[in-house]
Amino acid sequence: MQAFRQVLPFLVCVALAPSSALACSCSPAIETPITQLYRWQIGRQDTPGRPELKSIQNLLSPALYQDMSAAYQLNPGEGRGYLDFDPFSGTQVYTHNVLVVACSGDSADVAVFTGLKGRLSETPQRLSLQMQQTADGSWVVGDVSYPSGFQLSSDLSGLLKQ
Repeated sequence: MQAFRQVLPFLVCVALAPSSALACSCSPAIETPITQLYRWQIGRQDTPGRPELKSIQNLLSPALYQDMSAAYQLNPGEGRGYLDFDPFSGTQVYTHNVLVVACSGDSADVAVFTGLKGRLSETPQRLSLQMQQTADGSWVVGDVSYPSGFQLSSDLSGLLKQ
């Protein structure tokens, strides 16, 4: 079983990738902040309460960080909307792993492996992360697009305007 888990990301990459020889390779400058973001995401899931975003501020664009911080302060008991899903998987379940499937320009397609704790769902969530290059040349996540066509920035903007 352990050997299968090590091969699984490669098999998913091959199955989900467009027909391109470079489909599963992204620049380390783009892939590294994505990997760090999901490492944080996976590590914090067992901590009760709202996530503390300060530790990933350097991985998010200033606008996304500000809007997510404000959205996490919304109280569902006040009769307005609130952030009731995990923005980095698009689900309300546990994130087990992530695989960067493809990069094109300033976006990265990822397969997010989700499911109940200890149990993977059959199909990974496919998200597109829009990356932004900062003044110092590093890359940060600027937005997340979901398969339904929604974008995190639009969802957050709508929540904050209520």
